[in-house]
Amino acid sequence: MPVSALASSVNPDGVFSLFHQFLKPLFIQTRHLCSIVFVISALSSQWYPPTGAVSLTTFTTSDNVTLLYKDWGSGQPVFFSHGWPLSSDAWNNQMLFFGQQGYRVISHDRRGHGRSEQTWDGNNMDRYADDLAELFEHLDLRNIIMIGHSTGGGEVAHYIGRHGSARVAKVVLVGAVPPSVLKTDKKPDGSQLRSSTEFVRLLPRTASAELASALVNGSILKVYPGGSHGLAHIDADQFNVDVLAFIRS
Repeated sequence: MPVSALASSVNPDGVFSLFHQFLKPLFIQTRHLCSIVFVISALSSQWYPPTGAVSLTTFTTSDNVTLLYKDWGSGQPVFFSHGWPLSSDAWNNQMLFFGQQGYRVISHDRRGHGRSEQTWDGNNMDRYADDLAELFEHLDLRNIIMIGHSTGGGEVAHYIGRHGSARVAKVVLVGAVPPSVLKTDKKPDGSQLRSSTEFVRLLPRTASAELASALVNGSILKVYPGGSHGLAHIDADQFNVDVLAFIRS
């Protein structure tokens, strides 16, 4: 099954259903989700640094939750948002690559994920988006290139819908959930989800990238034949080159 990508230039003043207020260029990649995500989860575990080997930076949110984040290099900021149930380590390949290209690269462990605080409350897209807004303000990030995978793609889109695009230059959504994954009377191509495992397996491209492409004016849908949900990690070299070209365009 192919992986698809969507690139777009949109008017930041425009209003789109679910996105509310998007940004200038938009780049989305998605496909039918599959069990390859479990391979990625296993691979990411080996990227955790040895205990005591490095100093990890934390940030405290307005509701007193401690989040871990990485902030490497200098230049235009590129922010990476990971999928469920991963951590910022899933983006190590991209952070190294884009850091070497002269960008400041930042990623966080979302609340309830990785080494950030394991919270009982606030595990919803509104709070995830607010955490990003507070972190961006804390770091004074502007002209950001936002990159989100899977749940992280939903987090990125929700940030823009909730907080606007004033700090954002471009977006990359990889295997992302927007606009919606659920099957409804108006969206029969969606998934009738009953568990998180089923979510990992059954997200149709027609309910995500293709629908988003129709919603976002001027979008470009790019397809990677035979690719996986973990495109950014499994086919990292091609993904990195494509995203770099998009960023520089």
